[in-house]
Amino acid sequence: MLVSSLAIAMVYFTAASLVFPGPEDRVKSLDDHFWANKRAVLLLVLASNIMGWVASAVVAWPTDERAASIFGLVLNGVFFLALTLPAALTRRRWLFGALIGFQVVFYVASAAALAYQPDWGAIDPDGDGISQSEARAAAARRQSDLPGAPKGQE
Repeated sequence: MLVSSLAIAMVYFTAASLVFPGPEDRVKSLDDHFWANKRAVLLLVLASNIMGWVASAVVAWPTDERAASIFGLVLNGVFFLALTLPAALTRRRWLFGALIGFQVVFYVASAAALAYQPDWGAIDPDGDGISQSEARAAAARRQSDLPGAPKGQE
């Protein structure tokens, strides 16, 4: 797993290093550099995400919640793939802006929804539903394995 994490980081670092021109690059403007490297950057980001999804699925496979975990990975992966791949391949500026803009709006709204209701997606072992207060109480009782972390409230 360590080697796969390093491979994912290497691919992502390569993408990040292409975002801004180096001192040896003779570019007229940052816009020219962006449009020259957009495809490579987005495809490398997509490759690193796919590698991460595969690693997450491998880790989730032996758990009891594998169906929910892998379903979430597939759902997010299809959405990300459906917006990022066309954005990487298009030459139309308006289409690129619309695809990436929609992605930004979606992920910001998703983060806001998660901040508003942090217990969303909590696993309920009984399957009979769990309230937010019950999930918070269970989280407060859970002991942390981290040294120096506050102990759960009894």
